[in-house]
Amino acid sequence: MTYDLQLFDIDRGANLEGVLQAREQELVAKHQDMLRDMLNAQYVLPELHQRVAEELADHYIVLDRVDADSGFVELTHEQYGIQISIFDTEIAVTVPYWHQGKKARLVWEEIWRYLTLIEAETGYHTVDPQVGLVLDLSSDLPAVLSAYAEAMSAMRRTLR
Repeated sequence: MTYDLQLFDIDRGANLEGVLQAREQELVAKHQDMLRDMLNAQYVLPELHQRVAEELADHYIVLDRVDADSGFVELTHEQYGIQISIFDTEIAVTVPYWHQGKKARLVWEEIWRYLTLIEAETGYHTVDPQVGLVLDLSSDLPAVLSAYAEAMSAMRRTLR
């Protein structure tokens, strides 16, 4: 299980639930088109997203890069388990529920650096479906840390 974030073009005041539902429907249709293009060897990741992948890999050498045959790029921080998946219409960041206390804060501060770079390069905003917010990177780290810690606690209780 992972804590998931999505980065895409969204207005801060938008109805998040409505936007996420509409995106899901759009992505299903888009992925059908993408699969057809891949079968015809026509699919290429947009230049903006290629540049983001290069910037992240250049700035953060701890990230291992894999260019998938299906046209997306994945960057992984092996030690922390952070994965950044760069698709044609969005960028996703996931982190496993491995971290607690001070270590969790260090991991999330690292993620925040990635999010800051991605937002600056793309103009996208970060959506956190777990807390139902379009994040403000200048102030929402405590809320995300709290949601992550609560989810970790709930998982531990369930596993007992």
